[in-house]
Amino acid sequence: MIYRPPPEHPTYDANDSGLLRAVAAGQARLTPEQGIELFKTMPLHSLGRWADARARAIHGDHLRTYIIDRNINYTNVCNARCTFCAFRRDADDHDAYTLDPAQIHEKIAALQEIGGTQILMQGGMNPALPLEWYIKLLSGIKSKFPKIHIHAFSPPEFIEFVHFFDPPGANLEEKIRWVMVRLRDAGLDSLPGGGGEIFADPVRRKIGLGKCDAEAWLTCMYVAHSLGMFTSATMMFGHIEGHADRIHHMWMVRKWQDRAMGLESDLGTATLRVATGSGEEERHAERGGTQSAGHYKAFISWPFQRENTPLGRVPDWGVDDAELAREFPGDAVARAWDFGRGVGKWPVGKREADVFDFDSMGTPPVPGGLVKETAGDRRGTHTSTHSLFGKRVQMSSATDYLRTQALSRLFL
Repeated sequence: MIYRPPPEHPTYDANDSGLLRAVAAGQARLTPEQGIELFKTMPLHSLGRWADARARAIHGDHLRTYIIDRNINYTNVCNARCTFCAFRRDADDHDAYTLDPAQIHEKIAALQEIGGTQILMQGGMNPALPLEWYIKLLSGIKSKFPKIHIHAFSPPEFIEFVHFFDPPGANLEEKIRWVMVRLRDAGLDSLPGGGGEIFADPVRRKIGLGKCDAEAWLTCMYVAHSLGMFTSATMMFGHIEGHADRIHHMWMVRKWQDRAMGLESDLGTATLRVATGSGEEERHAERGGTQSAGHYKAFISWPFQRENTPLGRVPDWGVDDAELAREFPGDAVARAWDFGRGVGKWPVGKREADVFDFDSMGTPPVPGGLVKETAGDRRGTHTSTHSLFGKRVQMSSATDYLRTQALSRLFL
């Protein structure tokens, strides 16, 4: 079977009912520009109805499913310093911890007693834990709880595994694969999409200090898909990002999902060759009797929660009433690009804005950090707020949250 994604129709208005009926039926796709237009212009109840129509087209009218699982954070020691995080600790902090296998087994036993079938196991990026610790942990869980699905270790953790363990390989993809094969063989079943945050580099560099970039995150998931593993993708919004950054994030997930689905259709029943660092070995990912690749199974997005975080201490947008008449700084930076269409020179997951010195885009400053800037004909004249990027937070409201969920359902 050859995978062919639904076509885009860029000349259509985003609010065109014919286009939206086709999107809801899975026969067409929104372009990023149409996604932004829908997000900004369509009334919430209409956007919600179209999103519901898409869900019903996939799942029907009556049935929704769930699983019972448990989140297990095996360590809170982390070498990253994300400004949105209230979880991480340094190794010498009084409340730093790393759970031993017996404690983890106790949590899984309690889950299994109430009918649970999966654990979501993530932690800080702890340089003190060797590869053997993870292999023994996974194999021990599978030995004692063979029916429990282990959904564990997000891409930032895997990127740090590469840094910590120094595996063989000519590039990042090969190094990730070397580690992932060993964890999969020890019992790892699938990967969670943690650490996705926002892919746009200007935002990610501000909030995710020490965390992998978008290209590394997406590459890690692609390796998992090539090994026949399923994953999820996540997005954290409602902080310093612009609305276009959210659409860009979804767009990158969709592009790499296409790549995974194309890999799946290309594989057919052939044998997948897996580089292991000591030559190649043959692996089969059995799915219904035939080999296939994996892909993203879910997209989960949530709003930033500011309590007890460094980012939470950043002032809200509108602390000065004059700000509300101007463009939110995250939107001002996000507007400096056009999704890379036709440009072809921006690295994966990055944007035209990434090459700008966005900290000085609003200089020379005036009271409030706001200056007048004249851009090209396509963008017109606007009031620049680039100099306040990262210095103001725009939290997600209930309406904004619902709009983001509905748009993601349609866009993806």
